[in-house]
Amino acid sequence: MDSNLYINKLRERLNESPDSRLFLSLAEELGKRGSVDEAIEILENGVMSFPEFLAARLALGKYYLSADMLSNAEKEFIWVLKRSGQAVSQEMTIYVLKGLASVYKRLGNLVDAAAQYKKALEIDPYDEEAASYLSIISGKKEELIKRLNMLLHGLKTNLGTAPSVSKDLIVSRLHNFLSAIKIRFAAE
Repeated sequence: MDSNLYINKLRERLNESPDSRLFLSLAEELGKRGSVDEAIEILENGVMSFPEFLAARLALGKYYLSADMLSNAEKEFIWVLKRSGQAVSQEMTIYVLKGLASVYKRLGNLVDAAAQYKKALEIDPYDEEAASYLSIISGKKEELIKRLNMLLHGLKTNLGTAPSVSKDLIVSRLHNFLSAIKIRFAAE
């Protein structure tokens, strides 16, 4: 069936039964066609009538993410995740965790992104996306620690121009800072 015809049929059926859950099918079809803003609008209206409709909330989070509405996406994914005990499949939970990880990656929060991927791997140890991301982050942590140690060593040897009291204070504070970073990354 032609997708425009199918979308029109869904619109007709939804108009005939505005209290039905057909809004999700319509929103998904619109999203496939690139009408993300319209899909979001339909989903937002639909979840007002069906606030506990997990699949609709998940779709809303997905479309918020694709529209770069990151705080809204995070809110929807967390909402679904909090209800993960309510007949939510492992696949849906993994999808939500990876959605949250995507939000956090886009926000530059790599630690929280990694935490979500770790949770996904606890459910499915063979999830390639989560495993790949964590191995990349692990490599970045090791490189960061290496560079920070080089910086500390360089500061210790090249601070000959500063007065000795402030030089020692600077080195001490940098050393404490680097130690805290190492402890934080080692805890992950």
